[in-house]
Formats: sequence, structure tokens, C-alpha cells
Amino acid sequence: MIDGTELADSFPDSLRAMVDDLRSTLPAVPRSEVAGLIAYVVSRPRDVNLPHLIIQPSKEV
Repeated sequence: MIDGTELADSFPDSLRAMVDDLRSTLPAVPRSEVAGLIAYVVSRPRDVNLPHLIIQPSKEV
């Protein structure tokens, strides 16, 4: 289940299984929370620098 990252390639099997179990029990990020975060970011003054925004849900809604 852990994919999309080079870090996961270095995990030993036991740790990979533990992280997969943890991620499978976490709730998904609701669309409204993602929308609220995006609205917050775009409402910041022009002199505020937010170079990265990472939203990483544990599963799809």
C-alpha cells in the first residue's frame, strides 16, 4: 500500500506492514476539509509565501 515515495522503498518488510496497517485504519480526509484548506491558502495576502501544500489522505473518499 505504501507507494509514491522513495522512502517506502527503504522500509524493511516488518515496518512496511506496520505502516500499511496504520494507514488502513486512518479516516479519509473529507472533501470539505480539503476545500477549506485551499480557500485558506488562496485568501492569504500576496506577501505571504506558501510554496508547498501537501494533502495526503490515507484513503480516497
